[in-house]
Amino acid sequence: NESSSEIELVGALSDLTEILHRAYGVAPILLVDNYDVPIQQINCANSYRKLVQFLRNLFAGGIKDNPHLSFAVLTGILHPGKYGLFDDLGNASVYTVLDHKYSNYFGFTEEEIRSVADYYNAADRFEEIRNWYGGYQIGKTEIFQPWSTMNYLSCGCEPRVFWQTNPCNRVLTDAVSHADWEMLQKLIRLLNGNQFAACVDTGISAAQISEDASALYSYMLMSGYLKSIQTESSISGDFMCQLALPNQEVSFLYRRAVLQALEDSISHQTAMSIQEMLYINDRAGLQEKIPVLLTQILRALGEVNYPKILLGLCALFSGAYTVNGMENGSGRFDVQMKPKNKELPGILIGFRTEKNYAGYALKQLAETALKQLSDKKLDAELSLSGVKVIYKYGVAFSGKNVELMMR
Repeated sequence: NESSSEIELVGALSDLTEILHRAYGVAPILLVDNYDVPIQQINCANSYRKLVQFLRNLFAGGIKDNPHLSFAVLTGILHPGKYGLFDDLGNASVYTVLDHKYSNYFGFTEEEIRSVADYYNAADRFEEIRNWYGGYQIGKTEIFQPWSTMNYLSCGCEPRVFWQTNPCNRVLTDAVSHADWEMLQKLIRLLNGNQFAACVDTGISAAQISEDASALYSYMLMSGYLKSIQTESSISGDFMCQLALPNQEVSFLYRRAVLQALEDSISHQTAMSIQEMLYINDRAGLQEKIPVLLTQILRALGEVNYPKILLGLCALFSGAYTVNGMENGSGRFDVQMKPKNKELPGILIGFRTEKNYAGYALKQLAETALKQLSDKKLDAELSLSGVKVIYKYGVAFSGKNVELMMR
């Protein structure tokens, strides 16, 4: 309680295990889940140091040389070695998502999922379960998310996002807001269902996450927001990994985080309208709404930031489209959006930017942007893939001045 002294709190685990041992005659097993959540959520440097010291004393008092304890298992995202939490224990073993030993205990295995699905008379839904909630790669084992899988089965096998609250949501939103060119391009690859290579450090601390991209990717991997489909030792002593999104649920979380980070550029109303139009295949509505979207983004950004524009389009459309961007020299950029459902229109967007343009000059620049799409024959590529209708937009902007032509 609030009146307990720090000495009493530090001895809490030791006292609890002793009470259980004496009551039941068997030394208990200590399970501590998410031991590192308080460390991740604390912001004050002084409080951070006090918390780390308290946890060190708590675990040392409750685990080391405790005759009333069989063994202890602690789970979390961040490596305890960075905080020295287990320094006093001497014989602690640490296993991460890249280790094969105990990998089948990180969640449900395929065999377990098939058994549970069969119990719920949902054996025919296995692939849907895998696409939405499987795909986590722990060591050499594919793991399924237990919470989401059980919610899916108990809710009539309707796929949706159940994994709503997680510290990573905030971390990802902050990362998108401050991402550099290289990180934005990697996020775009993820949303398009592709992978990228990155150096991974399994021993990152909370303080490192905002300092460099490698630490962020490591954190997202440790937390389940990424999976490693190929892992090799690095000369730096860490790992080189090919990283990808594990499943549909996580893809939705990324898209939501991106839209939250870009909420000043893409209004909630516009995002919802586009999602509704995609859902009902409203081609005419899309044709009219896309200019509104592009104008909002460009005026809000007020600068040439093609990766952020492309990332916003990926977040909105990646469920229905494959979005690709092509830079064509200074001030020129093209976007090709290929629909996964051929009943939806293909979308081509040509961007041109110049300084100090307005009025008629900006309109002419928009016409040039529209013409460059035909010159590159990007529409022919969409037609060959079976797309029947193609919308083309030429966009010119200079600062916050935007002009758009469509065909």
